[in-house]
Amino acid sequence: MELTDGKIIFELPVFAFLVAIILSTIIAIYTIRFSASRPAKKGNISIIEPFNQTLITSALESSENPIIITDLSGNIFFANQSFSDLTGYTLPEILGKNPRELIRSGRHSKDFYNNMWNTILSGKSWSGEFINRRKDGRIYHEETTISPVHDSLGQVRYFIAIKKDISQRKDKEIFLQKSEQKFRSIFTNHSAIMMLIDPNSGLIIDANQAAVNFYGYSGDELKTMYIHQINQLDPELLEKQRQNAKQTNKNYFIFPHRLKSGVIRIVEVHSSPIEVDGEVLLFSIVHDITERNQLEEKLRKIAVTDDLTELANRRQFFKLGNIEFARAQRTASELSVIMTDADHFKSVNDQFGHAAGDAALKMIAACFLENLRVYDIPGRIGGEEFGIILPNVEKEKAAEIAERIRISIQNTDVDYNGKTFSITMSFGIADSRTKVENFEKLLQIADEKMYQAKTNGRNQVQT
Repeated sequence: MELTDGKIIFELPVFAFLVAIILSTIIAIYTIRFSASRPAKKGNISIIEPFNQTLITSALESSENPIIITDLSGNIFFANQSFSDLTGYTLPEILGKNPRELIRSGRHSKDFYNNMWNTILSGKSWSGEFINRRKDGRIYHEETTISPVHDSLGQVRYFIAIKKDISQRKDKEIFLQKSEQKFRSIFTNHSAIMMLIDPNSGLIIDANQAAVNFYGYSGDELKTMYIHQINQLDPELLEKQRQNAKQTNKNYFIFPHRLKSGVIRIVEVHSSPIEVDGEVLLFSIVHDITERNQLEEKLRKIAVTDDLTELANRRQFFKLGNIEFARAQRTASELSVIMTDADHFKSVNDQFGHAAGDAALKMIAACFLENLRVYDIPGRIGGEEFGIILPNVEKEKAAEIAERIRISIQNTDVDYNGKTFSITMSFGIADSRTKVENFEKLLQIADEKMYQAKTNGRNQVQT
């Protein structure tokens, strides 16, 4: 209950309380009137009649809830101003009339009214919703509680109806219902993959036909599954992502999803919380981006990889070198670099052709990978010149690795177009114990060592 502009507003949960007060007051007054012809006795209820009359007048007239009191036929002999305001009729137009003459809209069946009358005539209260019509013809919705008023002998004498205008609420409900119907139509028929997911458990509440077609499960199967049975992300990380989507902290994700066939597809998921039938769910729209992802990965690889040898290209090699150099400086760890160049490579191209030279460069790259760790970084810097970054390796160990690679290349023949030949390479090494300010300077020192190796006869390692 709250007080607004001097009027009391009763919410529906306190209707019963208000009815009880008013009914007890009416019964008291009714009893007084029937006992007025008898001599008053000490303690007789008539001594509080003025209080009861004041109470009922105040309770009824000050309530912002529309209230009417009728006789057993439904004819109105009391109505407050709120009922007049609601219906548009003046009090003189209301009194003595039956509600069916004033506000009945024709929206309810005969059985609806029969049920109401049977209930209140049996002495019980009735609660329900009416769709009524104002004086100007406009339709409105009201919640009503009708209670019978008994006399001192227990006979029903009057009916009191307490009402509440719920038109705005019903309009909102109708709007939401239409919105949900529209959503349901879009959800069911859209060509995009759509699912409704319980944000707490991950249970798939619903899935449209596009989801059925994509995942290969029937609709009934999907609605018994949890999203982690499809999403191949780590379950703990998936739970964190689901909560992010629920809280709208993040609503865009890239996930690997497994189809019923076992095939993994990369999907882009847009997921946001929505309310469906009074329940907050995650509305997820899924796009299959497997081919796009493969193309993007291919483009990323092209951007950082030498297309002939598939080693890091010059730009990527220097980028990773700067990162490793900074890490080594920050952590005071070892870092070695190797510069190497094919010996007399021009003669290979001149004698066997450039295609044969390309085959030799591929062989060199293969020998690198066979003799390096997965986190070492070989790269083609240009032509027949290569570099190798060795994190956490001192110069002495780097020399052993370079020697192993040198022997591997020397002992590997290149077969091309029926011709067989071999090549050798010269190596220079520098490490981070050399006091230089950046990766480029360190690589320059290794390059100088490599040219010393060439000057000293080639096919050797120089530290």
